[in-house]
Amino acid sequence: AVVASIASRYGRRAVTRAYANFSFFGRYSDDIHQNCVDTIQIFPGRGAKNAADIRLCLDAMDIMNQYPTISTYIVGSCDGDFAPLAMRLRAGGKAVVGIGVHGATSQHWSTIASEFHYIGLEGEIDASATCTKSPCEALPLVTTAIQSLKSPTGWVKKAGLVQQMERLCPLFSSTAYGARSNGELLEAIKLAGAIIFRPGVGDTEVALRSDAATVPEADSN
Repeated sequence: AVVASIASRYGRRAVTRAYANFSFFGRYSDDIHQNCVDTIQIFPGRGAKNAADIRLCLDAMDIMNQYPTISTYIVGSCDGDFAPLAMRLRAGGKAVVGIGVHGATSQHWSTIASEFHYIGLEGEIDASATCTKSPCEALPLVTTAIQSLKSPTGWVKKAGLVQQMERLCPLFSSTAYGARSNGELLEAIKLAGAIIFRPGVGDTEVALRSDAATVPEADSN
């Protein structure tokens, strides 16, 4: 249920699958049915090592090719072997959201995901997960990204800014700066006074305060 709750923050779910030998996970059957999860049974046996991981990766590539409008992929795992999958999906312009147990998740995997959420051993969201970086430590990357977009007015679309940050730093992750999302990271930098927002056509626009000081500011989320 907690995975479905996290997924709901990113819009309507199009494909929801779980990969496991479900003979060991009977206690989750109610949650699986209530959340309309398509179960992919992985049978144990010789040659079955990493079978679930391989099947998940193959399916993700198939979905990216068959349904190009799906923009966000959410993977629940602690395994660092999913880092290459995240890199491939992000290279294809997709956002990758990871979910893993705090203290047991590969740091490489949590860093390379676009965003990462930690849960406890019993499946609850882990509010105790901490980060060593503050949001404002991402300001140099934000500044470089805005300047490299070379907008004549100094204003850039928020979505375009995030994409440019990911191009400049493929390992960029808002969770590495203590934020739960890219929007939350930019909002924290805004509150620190380094950037400003204004409503734009189809998306919020962002500018460095120093570059757009003469333009009236309007609050927008």
